[in-house]
Amino acid sequence: MENLKDNDQLSNNDHEAKAPKPLTVQQLNIIEIYRNKSCNISETCIAGQITRPTFYNWVNNNPLFKSAVEDIDEEDLDFAESQLRFLMKGQYILRHKKDKDGNPIPGEYELDAEGNPIREYITPIDNASVMFKLKTKGKKRGYVYRQEITGADGSAVGGFEINIMPKKKKNEQ
Repeated sequence: MENLKDNDQLSNNDHEAKAPKPLTVQQLNIIEIYRNKSCNISETCIAGQITRPTFYNWVNNNPLFKSAVEDIDEEDLDFAESQLRFLMKGQYILRHKKDKDGNPIPGEYELDAEGNPIREYITPIDNASVMFKLKTKGKKRGYVYRQEITGADGSAVGGFEINIMPKKKKNEQ
């Protein structure tokens, strides 16, 4: 610290960050319940015997609790996305060639006209899941329910004015 100029030295009082309170045993328990209840706050509060205001108070006033809740929310979203991918792809097996007795020949598959293995879907592709993915993640490519009018990268559009004129009466031109 000798090499620092007088005004570059930091005092303990100037930049002391207030350390967050450590999580209590009850809060740790609630965090685990929250994970097991798939981020359902009502079910978490009932199972953990706390009120919703208590849960929100902890989220708003304890950065460690809030961070744990946010991490679990992200895990839950990751799981939902993986399930969505499963529904979008469907589940299939490759159709095996059969021997003369009708038994599948391991490692040998029936081919379609283009030479690709024929797939037999066990779980079909869920078209609604595909559309949901496109309408939420594919907005940049034009898959939207409604028209969004924004500038580049979602910024505001400016430079024009909209005037709403009163409706003309039938005898006016």
